[in-house]
Amino acid sequence: MTGIHLGVRPDGAASTRLTGSLDEFRQIRRTLTADEITTLRETNTAPTDGGTVVHLPFEKVTAQGYARM
Repeated sequence: MTGIHLGVRPDGAASTRLTGSLDEFRQIRRTLTADEITTLRETNTAPTDGGTVVHLPFEKVTAQGYARM
């Protein structure tokens, strides 16, 4: 596989494409513990050990409102 394909299987099968929206994507180089998953879900704070390989926030909410990245 070349690159990152979000919302679709590597074989491109149309029946398995994401039909919702994607707000944020992270790829982390190791398995997260249950506590790390809870922290990530509740505070959007990833582990700080350098394990994050990719972080794509896609959008940010600012004081002026919603801004597409």
